Order: sequence, then C-alpha cells, then structure tokens
Amino acid sequence: NSAKASAEWFDEYHTYEEIVTWYTQLAAENPSLVRFVSSIGQSGEGRFQPAVHIAGESTGNSSRHRIYFQCQIHAREWISGATCMYVVNHLVTSYATDSRVKALLDSVEFVVVPLVNPDGYHYTMNGDRLWRKNRRINTGSNCRGVDQNRNYDSHWNEGGSSSNPCSETYHGPGPASEPE
Repeated sequence: NSAKASAEWFDEYHTYEEIVTWYTQLAAENPSLVRFVSSIGQSGEGRFQPAVHIAGESTGNSSRHRIYFQCQIHAREWISGATCMYVVNHLVTSYATDSRVKALLDSVEFVVVPLVNPDGYHYTMNGDRLWRKNRRINTGSNCRGVDQNRNYDSHWNEGGSSSNPCSETYHGPGPASEPE
C-alpha cells in the first residue's frame, strides 16, 4: 500500500493508528523529502505524538525557515487532521512535477504535528463524537479534559477561557500544564 493518498483516502476520516501508519509509510517511501519522528511527546493516556519534517534540496542556506502546522488540537475537529494530511500529500507528491512546490520545499522546511490531541481524537472516534478537550483527569472534579488551545503559557487565563473544569474552554490548572 502506497502512502501517497488516492482520492479515496480523503473520502473518510481515519483512526489515530491509521494516521500514524500513513505518515510512517509516506516517510519511508520519500526519504529524501520526508522525515518521520515517531514521538515528540506523549499524551496523558500514553499515546505518542508524531511529527513530520518535509523539506527539499538544501539551497545552501543553513538557516532554513520553518513553517509549523499543528493539527487536531480540538478533538472533534476532524477536518483539521485531514486537511494537514491533504497538504502534506500535495507537497510530497507535487515536488517533482510542480516548480512552485519544489521552490517552496527547497527554501523552507514544513514541520507538521498531525495529532496534537491524540487522546481526545481517539475518544471522539470511540465515545463522544463532539468531545473537544484532551482527556485529563481533573482533580476535585467529575469533569475531564483541558482545552489545549487555551493552555498555552503565553497569555494564559487572560480571557476567552474558563477556570471551570466542566467548561469546554477550561484552560487547565496552570499555563502549559498539559503533556501534549
């Protein structure tokens, strides 16, 4: 099975395991363009967070700029992960045939984290389809999860989030408190 996605691959959403396998195969089939990192961290439930680096031939510029994509931060927004796969697939499959893609990949490196919230994503596929947060056990509450988009250490708890663990926008017990 080639990792290069056929149109049918994008006709449906895929499980955590299928997504990791797809990126692993893509890197194995395109070692001059794609480097797969099996884990840049681990989620609260122990799932690995992979990353993918995509870059073309070096232009001699040792300080190549990077474009960072993080996907699937909100568990229920399945389209974000699918969109990242689509963009990655286009970059890799078009490198040899599209001069604009070649020029882009020869000058910058894309770093893609396809599953920022692997536990929440897994839960939406096997539990509550509209779950948003990660699956953190919140001490002193029957409600689970932290909205990872509200958990950054920059401007934490400055508005637009909640201190209530039962809220979909719960910012967590502290800035950058989540392992993801």
